[in-house]
Amino acid sequence: MRRQVADDVPIHRARTAQNLAIRAIAARGLAHPITLALLAVAATTASRAWDIGHRVTDTHPPAPNGTLVPDDLYERYMTAHRALAAHRTGCTACRSRQTCQPAQRLVESFTRLQDAYLARQKQKRG
Repeated sequence: MRRQVADDVPIHRARTAQNLAIRAIAARGLAHPITLALLAVAATTASRAWDIGHRVTDTHPPAPNGTLVPDDLYERYMTAHRALAAHRTGCTACRSRQTCQPAQRLVESFTRLQDAYLARQKQKRG
């Protein structure tokens, strides 16, 4: 049974908060104060959705057949995130909170792929 639209607001907020936190991790690193604040918001919104009766899978719904299907676009944007994280671990400029040119390209790639993935997800939901 489909939940009422008003009940979908916490799920939408939780998804949005999680996506913003992921972007902050990619752009600023895990220890940055903005990233930490966005992670706290993501945890809070997910908790509120849980408290009113949403399941964890409501935040990240499974495929129509009930299984989590590998998604090429999703995998590419997660690979871009891992590449950026690996770069930042080994780059002295990025570790000192500066963004070097290779990191900027990785951030742009990650952002572009995430935008494409989220647009497709939004289109699927109608």
